[in-house]
Amino acid sequence: MTARIKVAVRIRPFLESEWRNGYTNSLMFPDRAAGEVSVNLDNQSKSFKFDHVFGEEDNQQTVFNECGIEQLVDKAIEGYHSTIFTYGQTGSGKTYTMQGVTENDERGADE
Repeated sequence: MTARIKVAVRIRPFLESEWRNGYTNSLMFPDRAAGEVSVNLDNQSKSFKFDHVFGEEDNQQTVFNECGIEQLVDKAIEGYHSTIFTYGQTGSGKTYTMQGVTENDERGADE
């Protein structure tokens, strides 16, 4: 395990209310292989680089595995300092990413 900060971004699935209101993710383009998210606004494009990029199609297990969450928890149990810090606007998907939903296999703490 390395002692460095890694930053991941996840584009969460839409909430039912967002579907009903006709929202789309047509302005955001995640490129997992490049670790980049492009945002298009007013005919201008900006790109942002991350250590990990996850789209709405990625499940909880993929996010946890690729971000090394299990190793962080193991190290914390061994007595090392570990932090999983989620940040974003209200409704941006922090709780969804950490806990998932209980109705299916998207729950964050299955194992």
